[in-house]
Amino acid sequence: MHLQQKEYGPAQTKLEQAVAIDDDYWLAHSLLADTYLRQGEFEKSRIQAQSAIDRGKGGGSSAYLVLGQALANAGQSKEAVQALQTYLQYAPKSPNEGTVKDYIAELEKRISNPVAAGSAPSYVANVAAGSLEETDELRLSEKSWHPSGIDDFRPATASGVTCPADTVLSRTGERVKELVDDVARFSAVEEILHENLDELGHATTRETRLFNYLVDISQADPGSVDEYRSVHEGLSDFPDQIATRGLPSLAMVFHPAMRDNFQMTCEGLGEWHGRAAWLVYFRQREDRPNRLHAYKIGDEVYSVDLKGRAWISSDKFQILHLESQLVSPLRTIKLLSEYQSVDYGPVSFPRKNAELWLPKSADLYCDFRRHRFHRRHSFNNFMLFSADAQELPKAPAVRPAPPPHN
Repeated sequence: MHLQQKEYGPAQTKLEQAVAIDDDYWLAHSLLADTYLRQGEFEKSRIQAQSAIDRGKGGGSSAYLVLGQALANAGQSKEAVQALQTYLQYAPKSPNEGTVKDYIAELEKRISNPVAAGSAPSYVANVAAGSLEETDELRLSEKSWHPSGIDDFRPATASGVTCPADTVLSRTGERVKELVDDVARFSAVEEILHENLDELGHATTRETRLFNYLVDISQADPGSVDEYRSVHEGLSDFPDQIATRGLPSLAMVFHPAMRDNFQMTCEGLGEWHGRAAWLVYFRQREDRPNRLHAYKIGDEVYSVDLKGRAWISSDKFQILHLESQLVSPLRTIKLLSEYQSVDYGPVSFPRKNAELWLPKSADLYCDFRRHRFHRRHSFNNFMLFSADAQELPKAPAVRPAPPPHN
């Protein structure tokens, strides 16, 4: 309210208290930077704008607009132009675009003819008013409604232990390939818990679905996983008419036929629930095709690049746990964030004298079309079918799904 009424002194006091309470909240830093700028405290403005950018992790790009102006008024014209151009890259459709370009042009005149140049342009964008609305950037900055990002937190690893990266990737690939070559098909009972979330991660609605579930993994294309459920599989069969398919395919990142599409780094020896595990970071390569992950809206398919981390058992090279998220938001379809967390565990099949590591549960956190939700898939009652089966078997019977509840 102080900002909107241009009462910058009281606004500064409140915002300084806000960053003292929560130093990680980029929006408070951005608004404080704007407040300092309007009062002519350019160095303080620069520091706060940079803090907003550092903490925003993609959500604080509007702070580049304040940073550019603070630098310009401090006489750092070249750095100011760079900051403002970065702002335009992040916000190509900003209503301030024309004015910012004019501002850049004035700064470039100062750079080319510093003797004739006067003071910095007087334009100060109305950042505060726009930042108080729920923009995509504000939604991206909310940090409490889903787990920490892949790059925000790196698990601890044992010091002095060198990771045999080639061996880890090779042996893990063998385990995944064995699953595809020797199994290909399995069924289970699947329970889906779906929760719509507020910005603090609290469930505003909750409902469940129960399915007979069968997976058919393509041997020709390991990234292709067909799923069959005990419904017609229309969108109306899924909560909020958003279907999630192909969760077992995430492990195919390590399949020899898929692995080269990703940059992979073995980060060291850690642990998962008390079990020694190699940590492997992966990221979709820009120069390779994305064959793993996509969103289908109507007849249009949008590929989505992923990055993530896997915990791989140090003795048997089985995937114990795997997490992934978007490399970057896909604003074309208003997909701002997606976070997957999958737990794997051993499943015994006495009749076939086999023990396989299959997905036991998967959590999905998503911000899609201004809709935050959490979805948990749980699997049990597994049945195994050989890869050379001629017909798809019938899924095991389950009790009727309970009605949705809020």
